[in-house]
Amino acid sequence: MVEDFLAGLFPHPIAAVVAAALAALASIPLVSFAARRTLKQPVALALEAEGLLLAGVLGDLRRWPYVAQVRATDFAAAHHHDIWEALVRALGENGVIGENADADDCARIGEQLAPHRSEVLDQVRHLLATASSQPALNLARFEELVAGVELSADVTASSDALDVATVTAAEEVIACGNDRNRLSGSGLVVPTANPNSTSTDDPPLARAATPTTRLRGAVTALVCAAGAALIPGWLTVFPVTGAAWVFALVSLVALGAMSVAVSLVDLDTLYIDVPVWAAGTGLAWAAAIASALAAGDPGRILAGLMMVAIIGISLEGTNLLFRLVRGMDGQGFGDTLLIIATVGVPPVLASDYRVGFWSVFAGLVIGGLGWFAARLAGRVHRKEPFAFGPWLSVGWVVACCWLVYDSVFMLAMR
Repeated sequence: MVEDFLAGLFPHPIAAVVAAALAALASIPLVSFAARRTLKQPVALALEAEGLLLAGVLGDLRRWPYVAQVRATDFAAAHHHDIWEALVRALGENGVIGENADADDCARIGEQLAPHRSEVLDQVRHLLATASSQPALNLARFEELVAGVELSADVTASSDALDVATVTAAEEVIACGNDRNRLSGSGLVVPTANPNSTSTDDPPLARAATPTTRLRGAVTALVCAAGAALIPGWLTVFPVTGAAWVFALVSLVALGAMSVAVSLVDLDTLYIDVPVWAAGTGLAWAAAIASALAAGDPGRILAGLMMVAIIGISLEGTNLLFRLVRGMDGQGFGDTLLIIATVGVPPVLASDYRVGFWSVFAGLVIGGLGWFAARLAGRVHRKEPFAFGPWLSVGWVVACCWLVYDSVFMLAMR
Protein backbone atom coordinates (compact mmCIF):
# COMPACT_ATOMS: atom_id res chain seq x y z
CA MET A 1 0.00 0.00 0.00
CA VAL A 2 2.83 2.41 0.84
CA GLU A 3 4.48 1.77 -2.51
CA ASP A 4 1.18 2.34 -4.28
CA PHE A 5 0.61 5.55 -2.34
CA LEU A 6 4.05 6.93 -3.23
CA ALA A 7 3.52 5.90 -6.82
CA GLY A 8 0.22 7.79 -6.75
CA LEU A 9 1.85 10.88 -5.29
CA PHE A 10 4.68 10.84 -7.81
CA PRO A 11 3.36 9.13 -10.96
CA HIS A 12 5.77 11.14 -13.09
CA PRO A 13 9.07 11.41 -11.18
CA ILE A 14 10.79 13.55 -13.79
CA ALA A 15 7.89 16.01 -13.84
CA ALA A 16 7.97 16.11 -10.03
CA VAL A 17 11.71 16.88 -9.99
CA VAL A 18 11.37 19.61 -12.61
CA ALA A 19 8.41 21.16 -10.77
CA ALA A 20 10.32 21.05 -7.48
CA ALA A 21 13.38 22.71 -9.02
CA LEU A 22 11.33 25.48 -10.61
CA ALA A 23 9.44 26.09 -7.37
CA ALA A 24 12.66 26.25 -5.36
CA LEU A 25 13.99 28.91 -7.73
CA ALA A 26 10.69 30.79 -7.61
CA SER A 27 10.84 30.84 -3.81
CA ILE A 28 13.76 33.30 -3.91
CA PRO A 29 11.78 36.24 -5.35
CA LEU A 30 8.72 35.07 -3.41
CA VAL A 31 10.54 35.51 -0.09
CA SER A 32 11.74 38.96 -1.14
CA PHE A 33 8.25 39.88 -2.26
CA ALA A 34 6.78 38.79 1.08
CA ALA A 35 9.40 40.86 2.94
CA ARG A 36 8.37 43.94 0.97
CA ARG A 37 4.72 43.22 1.63
CA THR A 38 5.47 43.02 5.36
CA LEU A 39 6.47 46.69 5.26
CA LYS A 40 3.07 47.54 3.78
CA GLN A 41 1.06 46.07 6.63
CA PRO A 42 -0.67 48.59 8.91
CA VAL A 43 0.62 49.71 12.27
CA ALA A 44 -2.08 50.50 14.82
CA LEU A 45 -1.88 54.18 15.77
CA ALA A 46 -4.13 56.38 17.91
CA LEU A 47 -2.21 59.65 17.69
CA GLU A 48 -5.21 61.94 18.14
CA ALA A 49 -6.39 59.87 21.09
CA GLU A 50 -2.92 60.09 22.65
CA GLY A 51 -3.09 63.89 22.64
CA LEU A 52 -6.65 63.88 23.95
CA LEU A 53 -5.72 61.49 26.76
CA LEU A 54 -2.72 63.53 27.85
CA ALA A 55 -4.63 66.80 27.69
CA GLY A 56 -7.52 65.31 29.64
CA VAL A 57 -5.34 64.08 32.50
CA LEU A 58 -3.08 67.14 32.60
CA GLY A 59 -6.18 69.32 32.74
CA ASP A 60 -7.77 67.46 35.63
CA LEU A 61 -5.95 64.87 37.72
CA ARG A 62 -9.30 63.53 38.90
CA ARG A 63 -9.37 61.64 35.61
CA TRP A 64 -6.11 59.85 36.34
CA PRO A 65 -7.52 56.90 38.36
CA TYR A 66 -9.78 55.96 35.45
CA VAL A 67 -6.92 55.77 32.94
CA ALA A 68 -4.01 54.72 35.15
CA GLN A 69 -3.86 51.32 33.42
CA VAL A 70 -2.38 52.98 30.33
CA ARG A 71 1.35 52.27 29.99
CA ALA A 72 3.94 54.55 28.47
CA THR A 73 4.69 51.87 25.89
CA ASP A 74 1.10 52.17 24.65
CA PHE A 75 1.96 55.56 23.15
CA ALA A 76 3.30 55.66 19.61
CA ALA A 77 4.69 59.21 19.52
CA ALA A 78 7.99 59.39 21.39
CA HIS A 79 7.27 62.65 23.22
CA HIS A 80 3.85 61.34 24.32
CA HIS A 81 5.61 58.25 25.71
CA ASP A 82 8.08 60.41 27.64
CA ILE A 83 5.41 62.78 28.99
CA TRP A 84 3.25 59.92 30.25
CA GLU A 85 6.27 58.22 31.80
CA ALA A 86 7.21 61.46 33.58
CA LEU A 87 3.62 61.90 34.77
CA VAL A 88 3.59 58.41 36.27
CA ARG A 89 6.86 59.15 38.08
CA ALA A 90 5.61 62.53 39.28
CA LEU A 91 2.46 61.01 40.76
CA GLY A 92 4.52 58.32 42.47
CA GLU A 93 2.73 56.10 44.95
CA ASN A 94 -0.23 58.47 45.01
CA GLY A 95 -0.96 57.52 41.42
CA VAL A 96 -0.94 53.77 41.95
CA ILE A 97 -4.43 52.36 41.48
CA GLY A 98 -5.12 48.87 42.78
CA GLU A 99 -6.50 46.23 40.45
CA ASN A 100 -9.61 45.86 42.60
CA ALA A 101 -10.33 49.60 42.84
CA ASP A 102 -13.98 50.43 42.21
CA ALA A 103 -15.62 53.66 41.07
CA ASP A 104 -15.75 55.03 44.62
CA ASP A 105 -12.05 54.35 45.12
CA CYS A 106 -11.20 56.08 41.84
CA ALA A 107 -13.32 59.10 42.75
CA ARG A 108 -11.70 59.34 46.19
CA ILE A 109 -8.15 59.09 44.83
CA GLY A 110 -8.95 61.61 42.11
CA GLU A 111 -10.20 64.14 44.66
CA GLN A 112 -6.99 63.66 46.64
CA LEU A 113 -4.83 64.30 43.57
CA ALA A 114 -6.71 67.30 42.17
CA PRO A 115 -5.38 69.97 44.62
CA HIS A 116 -1.79 69.00 43.78
CA ARG A 117 -2.07 69.60 40.02
CA SER A 118 0.38 72.52 39.94
CA GLU A 119 2.99 70.60 41.92
CA VAL A 120 2.61 67.54 39.68
CA LEU A 121 2.95 69.61 36.50
CA ASP A 122 6.10 71.27 37.85
CA GLN A 123 7.54 67.86 38.70
CA VAL A 124 6.74 66.62 35.20
CA ARG A 125 8.54 69.64 33.73
CA HIS A 126 11.56 68.90 35.89
CA LEU A 127 11.66 65.25 34.86
CA LEU A 128 11.28 66.07 31.18
CA ALA A 129 14.09 68.61 31.41
CA THR A 130 16.52 66.41 33.32
CA ALA A 131 15.62 62.76 32.78
CA SER A 132 14.42 62.41 29.20
CA SER A 133 16.29 61.75 25.98
CA GLN A 134 14.86 64.75 24.11
CA PRO A 135 14.16 67.43 26.74
CA ALA A 136 13.52 70.35 24.38
CA LEU A 137 10.99 68.49 22.23
CA ASN A 138 9.31 66.89 25.22
CA LEU A 139 8.95 70.20 27.06
CA ALA A 140 7.63 71.95 23.96
CA ARG A 141 4.92 69.34 23.47
CA PHE A 142 4.12 69.31 27.18
CA GLU A 143 3.67 73.08 27.30
CA GLU A 144 1.56 72.90 24.14
CA LEU A 145 -0.76 70.40 25.80
CA VAL A 146 -0.95 72.38 29.05
CA ALA A 147 -1.60 75.63 27.18
CA GLY A 148 -4.45 74.01 25.31
CA VAL A 149 -5.89 72.83 28.60
CA GLU A 150 -5.61 76.27 30.21
CA LEU A 151 -7.40 77.94 27.28
CA SER A 152 -10.39 75.67 27.82
CA ALA A 153 -10.19 75.42 31.61
CA ASP A 154 -13.79 76.46 32.11
CA VAL A 155 -14.99 73.63 29.89
CA THR A 156 -12.51 71.15 31.29
CA ALA A 157 -13.69 71.70 34.83
CA SER A 158 -17.36 71.24 34.11
CA SER A 159 -17.85 68.93 31.17
CA ASP A 160 -18.64 65.28 31.84
CA ALA A 161 -18.26 64.75 28.11
CA LEU A 162 -14.52 65.36 28.42
CA ASP A 163 -14.30 62.72 31.15
CA VAL A 164 -15.94 60.20 28.84
CA ALA A 165 -13.73 61.33 25.95
CA THR A 166 -10.61 60.86 28.07
CA VAL A 167 -11.57 57.33 29.07
CA THR A 168 -12.51 56.49 25.49
CA ALA A 169 -9.16 57.85 24.30
CA ALA A 170 -7.39 55.72 26.91
CA GLU A 171 -9.16 52.60 25.65
CA GLU A 172 -8.12 53.41 22.08
CA VAL A 173 -4.50 54.03 23.09
CA ILE A 174 -4.39 50.74 25.01
CA ALA A 175 -5.90 48.81 22.11
CA CYS A 176 -3.40 50.20 19.61
CA GLY A 177 -0.50 49.68 21.99
CA ASN A 178 -1.58 46.09 22.55
CA ASP A 179 -1.80 45.56 18.79
CA ARG A 180 1.75 46.84 18.30
CA ASN A 181 3.37 45.28 21.36
CA ARG A 182 1.63 41.91 21.59
CA LEU A 183 0.09 41.29 18.17
CA SER A 184 3.00 42.22 15.94
CA GLY A 185 4.18 38.70 15.11
CA SER A 186 7.87 37.94 14.78
CA GLY A 187 8.51 41.22 12.98
CA LEU A 188 9.39 44.54 14.59
CA VAL A 189 7.71 47.94 14.74
CA VAL A 190 10.37 50.67 14.93
CA PRO A 191 10.51 54.49 15.09
CA THR A 192 10.60 56.35 11.80
CA ALA A 193 12.71 59.39 10.93
CA ASN A 194 10.11 61.52 12.73
CA PRO A 195 9.34 59.63 15.96
CA ASN A 196 7.44 62.59 17.45
CA SER A 197 4.99 62.94 14.59
CA THR A 198 1.32 63.20 15.47
CA SER A 199 0.16 62.76 11.87
CA THR A 200 -0.77 59.47 10.24
CA ASP A 201 0.56 60.88 6.96
CA ASP A 202 4.03 60.86 8.51
CA PRO A 203 3.66 58.20 11.23
CA PRO A 204 6.09 57.94 14.14
CA LEU A 205 6.29 54.15 13.84
CA ALA A 206 6.55 51.73 10.93
CA ARG A 207 7.25 48.07 10.35
CA ALA A 208 10.88 47.06 10.02
CA ALA A 209 12.14 45.02 7.11
CA THR A 210 12.33 41.33 7.98
CA PRO A 211 15.83 39.97 7.31
CA THR A 212 15.84 37.23 4.70
CA THR A 213 17.91 34.72 6.66
CA ARG A 214 19.36 31.59 5.15
CA LEU A 215 17.07 29.50 7.33
CA ARG A 216 13.95 31.31 6.12
CA GLY A 217 15.08 31.06 2.52
CA ALA A 218 15.93 27.37 2.85
CA VAL A 219 12.66 26.44 4.59
CA THR A 220 10.60 28.39 2.06
CA ALA A 221 12.46 26.77 -0.84
CA LEU A 222 11.91 23.33 0.70
CA VAL A 223 8.18 23.97 1.21
CA CYS A 224 7.74 25.31 -2.32
CA ALA A 225 9.68 22.42 -3.83
CA ALA A 226 7.76 19.80 -1.86
CA GLY A 227 4.41 21.31 -2.77
CA ALA A 228 5.27 21.66 -6.45
CA ALA A 229 6.54 18.09 -6.64
CA LEU A 230 3.09 16.90 -5.54
CA ILE A 231 1.17 18.79 -8.22
CA PRO A 232 1.68 16.25 -11.05
CA GLY A 233 0.26 13.52 -8.82
CA TRP A 234 -2.74 15.63 -7.86
CA LEU A 235 -3.47 16.45 -11.49
CA THR A 236 -3.42 12.75 -12.28
CA VAL A 237 -6.11 12.09 -9.66
CA PHE A 238 -8.18 15.19 -10.41
CA PRO A 239 -10.77 14.59 -13.17
CA VAL A 240 -9.13 17.05 -15.58
CA THR A 241 -7.72 16.71 -19.08
CA GLY A 242 -6.83 19.10 -21.87
CA ALA A 243 -7.78 22.71 -21.15
CA ALA A 244 -9.25 21.71 -17.80
CA TRP A 245 -5.84 20.31 -16.82
CA VAL A 246 -4.11 23.58 -17.77
CA PHE A 247 -6.57 25.69 -15.81
CA ALA A 248 -6.22 23.36 -12.82
CA LEU A 249 -2.45 23.77 -12.95
CA VAL A 250 -2.79 27.57 -13.00
CA SER A 251 -5.19 27.41 -10.07
CA LEU A 252 -2.86 25.25 -7.98
CA VAL A 253 0.16 27.45 -8.70
CA ALA A 254 -1.79 30.60 -7.80
CA LEU A 255 -3.13 29.01 -4.62
CA GLY A 256 0.31 27.76 -3.63
CA ALA A 257 2.12 31.05 -4.28
CA MET A 258 -0.55 33.01 -2.42
CA SER A 259 -0.41 30.58 0.51
CA VAL A 260 3.36 30.94 0.87
CA ALA A 261 3.44 34.74 0.53
CA VAL A 262 0.51 35.31 2.89
CA SER A 263 1.95 32.84 5.42
CA LEU A 264 5.30 34.65 5.53
CA VAL A 265 3.60 37.99 6.09
CA ASP A 266 1.31 36.45 8.73
CA LEU A 267 4.28 35.09 10.66
CA ASP A 268 5.92 38.53 10.69
CA THR A 269 2.88 40.69 11.42
CA LEU A 270 -0.11 38.51 12.40
CA TYR A 271 -1.87 40.26 9.52
CA ILE A 272 -3.25 38.63 6.40
CA ASP A 273 -1.98 40.59 3.40
CA VAL A 274 -5.40 41.32 1.90
CA PRO A 275 -4.25 42.60 -1.54
CA VAL A 276 -2.04 39.54 -2.10
CA TRP A 277 -4.75 37.26 -0.73
CA ALA A 278 -7.34 38.85 -3.02
CA ALA A 279 -5.15 38.57 -6.11
CA GLY A 280 -4.10 34.98 -5.42
CA THR A 281 -7.55 33.84 -4.35
CA GLY A 282 -9.22 35.56 -7.29
CA LEU A 283 -6.86 33.93 -9.79
CA ALA A 284 -7.11 30.51 -8.12
CA TRP A 285 -10.91 30.62 -8.07
CA ALA A 286 -11.16 31.95 -11.64
CA ALA A 287 -8.88 29.21 -12.96
CA ALA A 288 -10.69 26.55 -10.91
CA ILE A 289 -14.06 27.66 -12.29
CA ALA A 290 -12.61 27.70 -15.81
CA SER A 291 -11.29 24.17 -15.24
CA ALA A 292 -14.71 22.95 -14.12
CA LEU A 293 -16.40 24.54 -17.12
CA ALA A 294 -13.79 23.16 -19.51
CA ALA A 295 -14.34 19.70 -18.02
CA GLY A 296 -18.07 20.06 -18.63
CA ASP A 297 -18.84 19.70 -14.92
CA PRO A 298 -19.99 23.10 -13.56
CA GLY A 299 -21.66 21.34 -10.65
CA ARG A 300 -18.31 20.91 -8.91
CA ILE A 301 -18.19 24.68 -8.41
CA LEU A 302 -21.03 24.27 -5.93
CA ALA A 303 -18.90 21.84 -3.91
CA GLY A 304 -16.32 24.56 -3.31
CA LEU A 305 -18.88 27.25 -2.54
CA MET A 306 -20.70 24.90 -0.17
CA MET A 307 -17.50 24.17 1.74
CA VAL A 308 -16.67 27.87 2.05
CA ALA A 309 -20.15 28.64 3.38
CA ILE A 310 -20.35 25.72 5.82
CA ILE A 311 -16.85 25.95 7.25
CA GLY A 312 -16.66 29.74 7.19
CA ILE A 313 -19.94 30.15 9.07
CA SER A 314 -19.00 27.38 11.51
CA LEU A 315 -15.64 28.93 12.38
CA GLU A 316 -17.04 32.45 12.69
CA GLY A 317 -19.88 31.14 14.87
CA THR A 318 -17.42 29.27 17.08
CA ASN A 319 -15.27 32.37 17.32
CA LEU A 320 -18.30 34.42 18.38
CA LEU A 321 -19.06 31.98 21.19
CA PHE A 322 -15.40 32.00 22.23
CA ARG A 323 -15.46 35.80 22.36
CA LEU A 324 -18.60 35.79 24.49
CA VAL A 325 -17.14 33.27 26.94
CA ARG A 326 -13.49 34.34 27.06
CA GLY A 327 -13.77 38.00 26.06
CA MET A 328 -11.25 37.58 23.25
CA ASP A 329 -11.15 36.24 19.71
CA GLY A 330 -10.18 32.63 19.17
CA GLN A 331 -9.11 33.40 15.60
CA GLY A 332 -8.72 36.41 13.36
CA PHE A 333 -10.96 37.27 10.43
CA GLY A 334 -7.93 36.74 8.21
CA ASP A 335 -8.19 33.01 8.89
CA THR A 336 -11.71 33.06 7.52
CA LEU A 337 -10.44 34.85 4.42
CA LEU A 338 -7.87 32.11 3.89
CA ILE A 339 -10.61 29.51 4.12
CA ILE A 340 -12.30 31.04 1.08
CA ALA A 341 -9.30 29.89 -0.93
CA THR A 342 -7.79 26.91 0.88
CA VAL A 343 -11.11 25.19 1.61
CA GLY A 344 -12.98 26.26 -1.50
CA VAL A 345 -10.64 25.83 -4.47
CA PRO A 346 -9.43 22.21 -3.92
CA PRO A 347 -12.97 20.73 -3.89
CA VAL A 348 -13.69 22.46 -7.21
CA LEU A 349 -10.56 20.99 -8.79
CA ALA A 350 -11.03 17.55 -7.27
CA SER A 351 -14.81 17.47 -7.78
CA ASP A 352 -15.00 16.13 -4.23
CA TYR A 353 -16.47 18.16 -1.37
CA ARG A 354 -14.64 15.99 1.16
CA VAL A 355 -11.37 17.71 0.27
CA GLY A 356 -12.74 20.89 1.86
CA PHE A 357 -13.44 19.13 5.16
CA TRP A 358 -10.06 17.43 5.05
CA SER A 359 -8.36 20.79 4.40
CA VAL A 360 -9.73 22.55 7.45
CA PHE A 361 -9.39 19.45 9.64
CA ALA A 362 -5.74 18.98 8.66
CA GLY A 363 -5.06 22.69 9.17
CA LEU A 364 -6.61 22.67 12.64
CA VAL A 365 -4.81 19.50 13.72
CA ILE A 366 -1.41 20.58 12.39
CA GLY A 367 -1.94 24.09 13.76
CA GLY A 368 -2.79 22.67 17.17
CA LEU A 369 0.36 20.57 17.13
CA GLY A 370 2.37 23.61 16.04
CA TRP A 371 0.95 25.71 18.86
CA PHE A 372 1.64 22.96 21.39
CA ALA A 373 5.24 22.65 20.20
CA ALA A 374 5.69 26.42 20.38
CA ARG A 375 4.19 26.41 23.87
CA LEU A 376 6.62 23.73 25.03
CA ALA A 377 9.47 25.78 23.56
CA GLY A 378 8.27 28.83 25.49
CA ARG A 379 7.62 30.87 22.35
CA VAL A 380 3.90 31.40 22.99
CA HIS A 381 1.64 31.48 26.01
CA ARG A 382 -1.97 30.53 26.54
CA LYS A 383 -3.48 33.96 25.91
CA GLU A 384 -1.01 35.10 23.27
CA PRO A 385 -2.00 35.26 19.58
CA PHE A 386 -0.68 32.63 17.24
CA ALA A 387 -0.18 32.88 13.47
CA PHE A 388 -2.65 30.28 12.23
CA GLY A 389 -2.56 31.21 8.56
CA PRO A 390 0.48 29.07 7.67
CA TRP A 391 -1.16 25.99 9.15
CA LEU A 392 -4.39 26.53 7.23
CA SER A 393 -2.22 26.84 4.14
CA VAL A 394 -0.61 23.48 4.88
CA GLY A 395 -4.02 21.92 5.44
CA TRP A 396 -5.13 21.98 1.81
CA VAL A 397 -1.84 20.38 0.71
CA VAL A 398 -2.35 17.52 3.17
CA ALA A 399 -5.96 17.18 2.01
CA CYS A 400 -4.94 16.80 -1.63
CA CYS A 401 -2.38 14.17 -0.64
CA TRP A 402 -5.07 12.36 1.32
CA LEU A 403 -7.25 12.37 -1.77
CA VAL A 404 -4.45 10.56 -3.61
CA TYR A 405 -4.23 8.04 -0.77
CA ASP A 406 -7.99 7.59 -0.82
CA SER A 407 -7.90 6.96 -4.57
CA VAL A 408 -5.08 4.43 -4.24
CA PHE A 409 -6.87 2.69 -1.36
CA MET A 410 -10.10 2.43 -3.32
CA LEU A 411 -8.25 1.01 -6.31
CA ALA A 412 -6.55 -1.55 -4.07
CA MET A 413 -9.94 -2.63 -2.70
CA ARG A 414 -11.25 -3.47 -6.15
